[in-house]
Amino acid sequence: MTSPITPSPRPRAARIPAAERRAQLLTAAYEVFFENGFHGASMDDIADRASVSKPVLYQHFEGKDSLYLVLLDACIGSLAASLRDAMSSTTDNQKRIEATLRAFYTYAEKEHRGYRIIFNSDVAAMPEVAKRLELFHHNFMMSIAELLVEDTGMPQIEAELLARGLAGAAQISARGWAMQPHGERVSPERAVTIMTSLFWDGVALMPGLPK
Repeated sequence: MTSPITPSPRPRAARIPAAERRAQLLTAAYEVFFENGFHGASMDDIADRASVSKPVLYQHFEGKDSLYLVLLDACIGSLAASLRDAMSSTTDNQKRIEATLRAFYTYAEKEHRGYRIIFNSDVAAMPEVAKRLELFHHNFMMSIAELLVEDTGMPQIEAELLARGLAGAAQISARGWAMQPHGERVSPERAVTIMTSLFWDGVALMPGLPK
């Protein structure tokens, strides 16, 4: 008989394939990190959310740092793939800007947990996190710069400066939009229209850019 002052033992998790268990643990961690941030989350919280014992969690991940980095890599990879698809979806530069902005806003709306993990992390200064974020920013900036050089013939150094500004504005606008309550922000389509107009009016003035 269980003592009234002794916590009931955790139900033993059913055995499932390792890949399925790992996915289950990542889903639980995704939710806990989103709700509590890195510093506010614990391996106990994640194990509880996944309904497993902490030793089971440690069988798959060395610790909270490594678990967080796996999630961060997955989130960055998903967003980066969406951006690449958007930028390669057309050769019309105005439509390309629109598609890229839509990729940001769509991710911010539909994958808001991932967007928070990437852009609103409470451990952005952690060396391994900072390295991953800087690589993402650099790759995105360089992909824009390459298109600018190809389409306008502008010097690489100027293209990189402009690309960094465009990339930063896209990220900041989508992040600010995502942080607003649903009833107090414009629709994602309207946001994309507004930002596309802002970007295109400036970029379209670049010498040699196909109209």
